Amino acid sequence: MKILITGGSGFIGSNLSRRLIANHEVIVLDNLLTSTKDNISDIKDHKNFTFIEQDISSNNIDKIK
Repeated sequence: MKILITGGSGFIGSNLSRRLIANHEVIVLDNLLTSTKDNISDIKDHKNFTFIEQDISSNNIDKIK
């Protein structure tokens, strides 16, 4: 299953991502306005993890498929 987590590099989103990547494909969408990539540095290279730096309110969310 593919799971999209908005705000995924924040405290809650990053911990949720860690839980889900074992059994699911996780896509994190975050604009890094109030968080940092350091919060996901340990999972960024996992085969089931994708990070997209993007604002959810943007019209340019074509990367999500």
